Amino acid sequence: MVRLRHRIEVAISDDSFEDKNLGKSVFSIVTDALGEGGSWKTKVLGGAVDQSIPLLNVASIKALFMVTSANDVTVEPSTIFVKFNSILATPIEIAPLVDSNSKEAYFLIHTNNLTAIFVSNPGTVNMDIRVFAAGD
Repeated sequence: MVRLRHRIEVAISDDSFEDKNLGKSVFSIVTDALGEGGSWKTKVLGGAVDQSIPLLNVASIKALFMVTSANDVTVEPSTIFVKFNSILATPIEIAPLVDSNSKEAYFLIHTNNLTAIFVSNPGTVNMDIRVFAAGD
């Protein structure tokens, strides 16, 4: 059995001192209903197109969290595009926030029957992708 526990806290303000809070949301969940899962890291070379990400220890993903970062932390990371279940699917962009000096980008999804992940790296920077998945 895999226990999924995560907490997301998002706050948007009009300035860095948070004088005016424009919205705040907190979401947390714990579930023991998932049967398989794990975490692993894979490298996506610059210029890669529709590289298949292996799904280790899980046949069908219900919850997926991905963290992308440059393999060399001294360089700016590339934008990654991800497709689910088919290379013909609509690509979803995963990129660090602009002007945040962040070296990582994050992606979280709850879904049903995610059985394949494909990523593309149109940039020249080799990227690491950490995958955290739980499902059946």
